[in-house]
Amino acid sequence: MQVKTPKFSKIQSIKKIEKNTTVYNFHVPIYENYFAENILTHNCYTARRKGGSNPVTIFVNTDDVIDSIISHSNSLGPKLEPNQCDSKYWTYDIGNNNDVSLDLMISNIPLEIMEAVKHSENAKVSFATKTVNIAPLLAFDPGDRVRIRYSLMPQSIAQYVDIRTSQISARINAINQLVDAGYEVHLNFSPVILYPGARQDWIKLFQLIDSTLSQKAKDQLACEVIMLTHSEQLHNINEAWNPKGESFLWNPKSQQTKYNKPDVICYKYDLKAKSVSNFKSVIQEHIPYCRIRYAF
Repeated sequence: MQVKTPKFSKIQSIKKIEKNTTVYNFHVPIYENYFAENILTHNCYTARRKGGSNPVTIFVNTDDVIDSIISHSNSLGPKLEPNQCDSKYWTYDIGNNNDVSLDLMISNIPLEIMEAVKHSENAKVSFATKTVNIAPLLAFDPGDRVRIRYSLMPQSIAQYVDIRTSQISARINAINQLVDAGYEVHLNFSPVILYPGARQDWIKLFQLIDSTLSQKAKDQLACEVIMLTHSEQLHNINEAWNPKGESFLWNPKSQQTKYNKPDVICYKYDLKAKSVSNFKSVIQEHIPYCRIRYAF
């Protein structure tokens, strides 16, 4: 597939002007970005679960990304033994700091990376997403080199902590089409947040998954389970823009700092261990075909 990459000019300089004046904001639902006189503009207050982060991103070092993936996978040689990441290929996450599905609304550059990796010997790419934007993906042939991981949590909690992202049901509904198009589609149960009634909310979500997915999608399904981590810095940011959502994330009575990362807060170790075990049991009970790649 030939992918046309839009031309973007690098920022040459930034000049700060301190001036009291009237400004105007154009609101674009969901995406919060638009082009004005060929300049990509986004609302500066747009935030995801972690306050202050910006979901509008562009790969600016495409060649470096491609070269790094291919050269590193070549240096490793063929993958001789399967592991929890993949049975055949060395797997590289290209969406660690951004949402690739969201990026595809304004740029085809992620497809350019996928196309290059698809023709490598030993590599495949993966990305987690909270955005349903499957049209450009369905127009692309992934071979067996692209894994999409839909991040899921109960909608009852997502409406507070996962705002301005696609509905959970919409993400689940997109899976069958992507699997039919050749993509490997896994689930990312993350972050798992502890709150009263969480178990029943997750059971409802697993029942929705089970009733929605085709047998083909179920046969290839796997998941990762990641308990909530947080930080005091993010807590202070979130308190300013989304205190309702933050009330679910910040619970000092059940949280502690990580022993190896004092700036990161997680659930207390005994509570976390018990919660991970219980969560895995619920998965096995309601969607037993969903292989758990890792849980922590």
